[in-house]
Amino acid sequence: METVLLIPLLKGNLKIDGELNEPVYKSATPITQFYTVFPEGSEPFPGKVFLFHDGRNLYVSFRFTEPYGIRANVLERDRVWGNLDNLISIRIGTGSSGYMFSLNPLGTPSDCRIINYDNPICTWDYNWEYSIHRAEKEWWGEIRIPLEGLSLSDTVQIKIVRQSTLPDEMGSYQITCTYPTDRSHLVDLRYAHRALFEGGLKTSERIPISILPSITLIHAHPAVEMIYPQIKGSEFFYNAGVDLNVKLNNASISATIFPDFSQVEADVGQLNLQKASIIVLPEKRPFFYEGFELFKTPMEVLYTRAFVTIRGAAKYSIEGNVKSQGFAIYEDSLGMFYGFAMGYTRRGRNLTGILIHHERERKTLMDGFYRRILPGGLRASIEGTLLSDGEYGFAARLNRYVSGEGLSFSMDVNSISQGFQFPTVPLPFGSGILEGGFWANYKKVLGGSVFTSYRIEGAYRRRNLSYGNMGFLNEMKFGEISVQVLPPVFLGYNFSIFTEASGRYDFHFHGPRFRLGSTFDRAIFVEYGRGEMYGFPAWRLESYVSYTFGRWKVGLGREEVRSDNPDFSKGNTHVSIRYRAQRGLYLTLFYQKNENVEFFPQEEGQAIVGYEWGGRSRIFLVFRPFKQNDRWNFQTFFKITYQFDM
Repeated sequence: METVLLIPLLKGNLKIDGELNEPVYKSATPITQFYTVFPEGSEPFPGKVFLFHDGRNLYVSFRFTEPYGIRANVLERDRVWGNLDNLISIRIGTGSSGYMFSLNPLGTPSDCRIINYDNPICTWDYNWEYSIHRAEKEWWGEIRIPLEGLSLSDTVQIKIVRQSTLPDEMGSYQITCTYPTDRSHLVDLRYAHRALFEGGLKTSERIPISILPSITLIHAHPAVEMIYPQIKGSEFFYNAGVDLNVKLNNASISATIFPDFSQVEADVGQLNLQKASIIVLPEKRPFFYEGFELFKTPMEVLYTRAFVTIRGAAKYSIEGNVKSQGFAIYEDSLGMFYGFAMGYTRRGRNLTGILIHHERERKTLMDGFYRRILPGGLRASIEGTLLSDGEYGFAARLNRYVSGEGLSFSMDVNSISQGFQFPTVPLPFGSGILEGGFWANYKKVLGGSVFTSYRIEGAYRRRNLSYGNMGFLNEMKFGEISVQVLPPVFLGYNFSIFTEASGRYDFHFHGPRFRLGSTFDRAIFVEYGRGEMYGFPAWRLESYVSYTFGRWKVGLGREEVRSDNPDFSKGNTHVSIRYRAQRGLYLTLFYQKNENVEFFPQEEGQAIVGYEWGGRSRIFLVFRPFKQNDRWNFQTFFKITYQFDM
């Protein structure tokens, strides 16, 4: 019979100061039995976790011992998972959806939504409270997670993950432990512990409504008419907007009028090495973090960066085994868009239907997506898209991924009809094609920190093989540095095949590639390769150096392609400095220089100073100079927001 974890009702007050000195801890029973996921056979380090609730909040308190010292380097929000930092992660949910809250010893947070059991969306931001302390070989803290903003019931699935580091004769590697036991699914809520809130959750009689007005003062010189057409010459301008959020049990409704995204960090320049491809930028704007998960399919039918100047928008989301989301957005240059999606999830099967209508072109997109988790860690998906004018597209994928020793592979194929065109669908390699790719990799540990991978990969387009690659990848660790060589200098071979008719990959690697990198953020990464670009000999170099000290992080990156034809030579250099206090103040400084890089300024800088207090108010000061067509421009933003709860 399955045991149920009882989350006790908190008796008394619990101040989130990270000290764990309240009387409630003297009588509470902590969780101390963790299970090692990787590497198998390692004993977990000493530690304990306390869980409480007061009907409206979940409290998580912990104290972990790290015999080999504290490791904490990541300062960027939502980046702590997937590094070698020590961390604690709490996963909680109901059915196929849930939430994941993580912290490292610096107090850097990560909050993600989990959809379809095991798919985390970490662009979602939530208002939760925490306080972390650390010593040389120990760290501890307290966390408060408000439950009213989450779609949960009195019975939930809960999982706690702890990450530490272990040294060996050649370097360091992570040790991951979970409660309850789980050897392969760190995120999947189907392998979590069923838990019950003692006394149940308190339901509020009022409807939670949050109103978030904001005002932004802008100074630009000279006119930045692409972003603010109202500005003529050097002058001040203001933008006033408001966000509205309503929570109804398992449903939420949000609306925004004149949203302003001035505090969003600038995009790093991308070197486009393909003749037919376009630049696809990641979404960084808070409005699109939550409520659009069903629209995120392999064909990416809703590329939200297509919406630049938004005058007004609304969205809704209904949670459950049958999930529904929808939106309405008015964009200055594109006009009005409506979207609706419905998804059904059960026992590893996921079926999603999407409908998007563009009012100005009187065109409608219909999309169907099906994914299934198969035995042996296999995942299969198929997607079809049809436009109201008869154009179509489809995509299929089969993959398997293992983090340790074993076989991983991926195969995909997709096709877009010749006349396919819709404003929210990016077409990286054009239309009227049949293309795909494949790779397979078998990883074997040779001992200590040395392992080798046997890999084959390729891509195809129509009936022509674009390229083929087969060989070994050896990796060794020296201290905190890892070295990868392809082809290896010790054993194996590497060959490549290219066809003139491929037309897809316009930069080909012919010679060996060399990578020098680290397994966490405080180190160096370098990759170098030689080949040809559009028929001319060329070489490519990518490098990045970062260092973290205290709550500061400094990074320097350089990507460069040099060809015998100077028209094809490109380069990007970027520098960043970040600071994040445990709570309240944060600072970001950024500068980049682009050489022959399309769609990006020649030079660009950005300084963001922000302060948050009480979880309700935020204030930003942003200065953004940039050089375009050999002329310097600048923008200055001052923004303040305050959240009212009704």
